[in-house]
Order: sequence, then C-alpha cells, then structure tokens
Amino acid sequence: MFCLKCRLALPGSGAWHASWRTNRFRRHSELGWTEWTFRELFRYLFGVGVLALVVFVPLQMDQSWLPSGSPALVPPWIVVLLALLAVCGIGAVALIGYRAIWGPGGWVHRHLAGRSTGLTDSDNALLGR
Repeated sequence: MFCLKCRLALPGSGAWHASWRTNRFRRHSELGWTEWTFRELFRYLFGVGVLALVVFVPLQMDQSWLPSGSPALVPPWIVVLLALLAVCGIGAVALIGYRAIWGPGGWVHRHLAGRSTGLTDSDNALLGR
C-alpha cells in the first residue's frame, strides 16, 4: 500500500497512517518556543541558506568567469564542471551538517535534553549524551 499524500509505503493499515499523522501533529503543536525555534525555525532557515548557496554560487561563477560582452576568462566547460562540483560539495556538506545538528543524537537533541535536565552542553558531553 502506498500513501500518495505523504509518499510513504505504509505497513498495511490505515491505523498506522493515522497514528503517524497524530504523532507528527503532536510533535509540531506541543513544543515550547525554545524547542520550536531549535527544531523547526532553524531547520527551515538552514534549508533556505543551502538553497541560496546552491542557486547563487553557480550564478556567481558564471558571472565572474564568463562575463557578457567580453571574452571568457575560463573555458565554459570548466565553469560548468566547477559549478556541478560546487553544487555536489554544498549538498554533501549540507547533509553532513544537517545530520550533525538535527540527526539522531545531534546537537539540537543533546542541547534540548540538557535544557530539560538543567545540564549544560559541556556537562552532557562529559556524560556522553
């Protein structure tokens, strides 16, 4: 069975889908402002920043190395290759950074767990959290 709305393969029952939606709603609605800021707002800002890098870095490379109205400083195929490498590099660094910040056991999880226990980040690091 496949859910077109959430694009997930469902384990077989509509009850699983309903519980998934309920958990998702609860995760988004029952957060305090600090937890919402770290879990949601900063995640969206991170995504917008990565999107800006993916769009503007190749455009800036094109504008700098292939100026209009004058001869190209670098052959166009090299600019295209470097732009593709830049986009792949940005994507790889963004995925690694995202997992380090918001992934399981990431910085946000440890920081918010420390806030609920009253420990600092360095205390959590010493305790292995």
